[in-house]
Amino acid sequence: MAQDKVPHVVILPLPLSGHVKPMLTLAKLLCDAGFLITFVNSDYNHDRLERVMDIPAFYNRSPGFRFVSISDGLPLDQPRLGPIIFQLFSNTRTVSKPLFRELLISLRQSTERSPPTCIIADGLMCFAIDVAEELGVPIITFPTHGSHGMWTIMHTSNLIEEGEVPFQVTHLVSNETFKRPSNGLLGRFGNCLDHWLTALNNSPPSSVMMAFFVVSDYLVIDDSLVINVIFVIEM
Repeated sequence: MAQDKVPHVVILPLPLSGHVKPMLTLAKLLCDAGFLITFVNSDYNHDRLERVMDIPAFYNRSPGFRFVSISDGLPLDQPRLGPIIFQLFSNTRTVSKPLFRELLISLRQSTERSPPTCIIADGLMCFAIDVAEELGVPIITFPTHGSHGMWTIMHTSNLIEEGEVPFQVTHLVSNETFKRPSNGLLGRFGNCLDHWLTALNNSPPSSVMMAFFVVSDYLVIDDSLVINVIFVIEM
């Protein structure tokens, strides 16, 4: 098949390891199926990848696969741990968005590979839909955090409007989760949500994390969605 007939998918994960790994698994599966893949790492993650992976050897095994990287707005020597993660979330919109747009334009103009035919973006990379719509590239969102995490993000605005978040945690248990109320939006879902809701409750309404969740909840209205599900865990 001529290369200009092969689908070219641009994969954009949130630059944290728990999001990169499922995206990389999906990218490998698509590459093995004959798709061209451009995997967009952060500069920080790509630097770490080069230290542990023989990338030229990987390209020999998967000739349709290419890594590229853009900045996440943080210094390369700054560990992505603790409170700095909140700054990373903010940077995805202020720093990564224009860089991702420039990358897509350069990929469209490149003569080495066919132009991108689709984007698969992490469900928390909110800006990707705006860029895709501006440049006319179809986009699929992939909430790598699973269906329960996706549910929490989908309903963040509703939880705030109904006054259920932030809520008063009066029944903390030993593992620092909580017993949810039996009624309302929170009461209708299983215990798998508790760690997500605890994190959400501990984020003040004015915080970067809360704002990030509220902005992210519109991703589910896009045309296509991939859900990361392990059935036993999601029960």
